[in-house]
Amino acid sequence: MKAVILCDFDGTIYRGDVYEDLLLKFGGSDAYELFEQYKRGEIRSQGVLESGWDTFHVSRGTLEAEMAGMEIDPDFPAFVSWCFEKGVKVGILSDGLDWYIRAVLANVGLENLPVFANQLQFEGEKAVFSYPYLDTSCPLCGDRFAVCKRNVILDFQHEGQKVIFIGDGSSDRCAAPAADLVIARRKLRIFCQQEKIPYLSFETFSDVLEQRTRILQAVEGSGELSTIIGEDNR
Repeated sequence: MKAVILCDFDGTIYRGDVYEDLLLKFGGSDAYELFEQYKRGEIRSQGVLESGWDTFHVSRGTLEAEMAGMEIDPDFPAFVSWCFEKGVKVGILSDGLDWYIRAVLANVGLENLPVFANQLQFEGEKAVFSYPYLDTSCPLCGDRFAVCKRNVILDFQHEGQKVIFIGDGSSDRCAAPAADLVIARRKLRIFCQQEKIPYLSFETFSDVLEQRTRILQAVEGSGELSTIIGEDNR
């Protein structure tokens, strides 16, 4: 079975936004407005990541200690275990930073999951950002986001693998038309409805686990997608 499940992180696995939470607690006085500008589409994700970092008034160690107490959806580890049992790979596909994604996943022992995201490395205490998945030509993400999720999905599909994508927000829009199956909540669910993209609906990973049979059917190709998802999700 050749299949991979790619999950968005902020708003999907972690119910909030890690970077926003850190900035609002440890950033400068303009941190809130920085995120508001980002949400209004006035600055790109690179801008909020790099400008936000410059507002932190605490050490990297303090930020990492804060992340050590952050909790993800409690059913996500069980979902990953089920995927591994069925021979389905799981990865994180996010417009956030690999640094904080791995740090928060480490709280439940999942820091070794593949992460496709913007990258943050350190030269001493100096933060160095890089954007290996940026595609400014993408009509759905190129003018705002630094990770083109569509391209990552297409790379897996070109290797002959089916891709199930799980997400919730605006940065997930370019992923939805490309994926073999979409599992959506919030803004992504609305986008799928507007664009008539078939999807399964969820609110928590408990809901995703309840739809294991449908997911497995999609992975194995044992039925038409329209039949697998049902009438309510077309």
